[in-house]
Amino acid sequence: MASYVIDVTDRVTGQRRSYVHEAEWDEFQPLDENGTLFLWSEGNFACDCNLGQVVFGLRDIPCGESRFVLHGITLPNGVWYSCHDKVQPPQGVAQ
Repeated sequence: MASYVIDVTDRVTGQRRSYVHEAEWDEFQPLDENGTLFLWSEGNFACDCNLGQVVFGLRDIPCGESRFVLHGITLPNGVWYSCHDKVQPPQGVAQ
């Protein structure tokens, strides 16, 4: 099993946090085709209630898509994939 890291900011507190997610990973399949990007950017994991609980350990966060910002994903091979053009990777991560 491989792991990848998502980088998220809480707009309310301004706290930016990286979260290591253990998951099966097909390194030969593009990020947008293996469902991972969709899962975190538009899918169920993108909901504020899920990001709040999984990444920040917060409970009772209402569902929505306004509190947390997904900046990008660091792939198992160490490559940073930005979800926004102007976002820089976390310190020490290759672009």
